[in-house]
Amino acid sequence: KGALLYNNLLKKNKLRKYNGHKPTKKVLVYKNDKFIKEYKSLSECARQINSDKGNIQKVCKGIYKQHKGYVFKYKD
Repeated sequence: KGALLYNNLLKKNKLRKYNGHKPTKKVLVYKNDKFIKEYKSLSECARQINSDKGNIQKVCKGIYKQHKGYVFKYKD
């Protein structure tokens, strides 16, 4: 009964089921206008450069110009 109610709620509110895997965007890293590396996700990039993924995301979105001397861009 609970699953049926949940599915009806999903349909009513047009919500999508979360299956545990969000699609990731690849991140390109540049320093002094030179390409450095491509990472498969924001999280991986943040771990490798020892930073916060929120700051990297803000650079990708154009809110910040750079972070820790790097410029980050989403790969299309």
